[in-house]
Amino acid sequence: MAYDATRRTAVLLVEGVEAREYELTVLDRIQSAEGLPLAEAYSSRFTVTTDLSQLLEIRFTRVRSVQSTGMVSFDAVITNRSGRLLRLPLILELSSAQHFEGEPQGTLGRSADGAWLIDLSESLPPGGLLDPDQSTSGHTVTVRTPNRQRIDLTVGASGALAGNFAPAFVSDPVTTAAVGQVYSYVPQGVDVEAGHCRTCSCAAPRA
Repeated sequence: MAYDATRRTAVLLVEGVEAREYELTVLDRIQSAEGLPLAEAYSSRFTVTTDLSQLLEIRFTRVRSVQSTGMVSFDAVITNRSGRLLRLPLILELSSAQHFEGEPQGTLGRSADGAWLIDLSESLPPGGLLDPDQSTSGHTVTVRTPNRQRIDLTVGASGALAGNFAPAFVSDPVTTAAVGQVYSYVPQGVDVEAGHCRTCSCAAPRA
């Protein structure tokens, strides 16, 4: 941990953080240099995302412009090509070329490397999960272009992949058997990630 006394900011460096939601709690046992403790524990929730640009297909459609204001708008549509469920949040990253002075509107701010961040979470289906090969509903992005400059942006996206969910049985096994007769039961299962289900017998009665 590093402390910046001028900004009164503590920086906690953590390696190997997975992309998911976290809660950071500072206990009231911590004290200042003068021995003064916190009045009460402090908690803050945050979400870690990861670069998913190589796993997503990003398309821009319905481009339109207003010459009098220099505003150019387009719809950003993202298709999940990862083969896994994609969950909230979903962030579009727009990086400007050095000579481009335009600025996207309605952003969350900028990343450490200067990319503009736009939240696309509202374009995900209800429940905040995007299935493999499913696309978002489209989010309108508006860019201010001074002097009618040609838009020159590098595009990326970050988010979080859902964990690997275990398949579930959707059929009930036959619980009765008769001596001397073949027991037969065909299990049926479903995988919410649209994968193929396979079964194997790890233990069975002796013949």
